[in-house]
Amino acid sequence: MTRAYHILVVLAVASASAGRMARAGEFAPVSMAAYQAAAAANRPIIFHVRADRCPVSRAQDKILAALMQQPAYKNTLVLDVDFDKNKPALAMLRAERQGTIIVRPAPETAGGLQTAAAGSPKPCRNTGSAHRPCAPAPVADRRP
Repeated sequence: MTRAYHILVVLAVASASAGRMARAGEFAPVSMAAYQAAAAANRPIIFHVRADRCPVSRAQDKILAALMQQPAYKNTLVLDVDFDKNKPALAMLRAERQGTIIVRPAPETAGGLQTAAAGSPKPCRNTGSAHRPCAPAPVADRRP
């Protein structure tokens, strides 16, 4: 986790120092209308579950802002999910903590969340997610 964070910080500093001031990606508060419009346009979507009081969320804000300035993210939509005020969105995303970043790739580039690409795990029957198994793996009993 620490290594990934440092890599993101280096990328953020590098992109900020490159002089790219125009924001390529788009930020918006989470809403069903914004999600449906982006999904219909086959845009990649990043859900940023954040809280104003959380130092990790504030650090992620800076990193995401720097990353969204890069041309590679010109079509990406970042939907901000308020951890303290938007409990229905948290339930839909199954996000349990602030400082969570959930990425939904564009269906044309990653097979989407509704259908699994060839060779990928089957989607869960109840969520359509190819990234989360339907049931947790059994845990070995460690009692003496």
